[in-house]
Amino acid sequence: MLVNRGYGYVVVRDSWGLGLVSRGGDLIVLIPNQNISTKGVKLLRSLTSKSIAQIRESALNMQPLETYEVFDGDWDNVKKKLITLAQKYDESIFVILEVQGDEYSPFTLDGFLEYLKEIRSIEINQQKISDLECGYIAVESEFIEHNENWYSKV
Repeated sequence: MLVNRGYGYVVVRDSWGLGLVSRGGDLIVLIPNQNISTKGVKLLRSLTSKSIAQIRESALNMQPLETYEVFDGDWDNVKKKLITLAQKYDESIFVILEVQGDEYSPFTLDGFLEYLKEIRSIEINQQKISDLECGYIAVESEFIEHNENWYSKV
């Protein structure tokens, strides 16, 4: 079943057979390609804390090497990881998937950058709404972002 999600990529429902289901929010998954080179292993070692054996096993079985929860848990560190993934994204070495419920969406680099831009926009909008609700600002024009624009580092 194919569904267009509007990020410039196509959702393929359970085509990866990962058995992953997100718990309500988005889940970003890093999967090494099956025929990973030594260069690819080196890159993934620099991006993760996984051993060479774990990287090779993950690649062989097409299983997630790492998963990142969007807007959940340690969001500040997850943002940094996602920026680094975008900066080093090489589709010949690994693929990045978005998991929503039981749907899996592989990202192209452009699609991933667009996705990061969208979640930054959601983050800013939530900050603005929170500031208005708490009375920190009276009108939207008074809003100042709470944190550095991490998306600009991509």
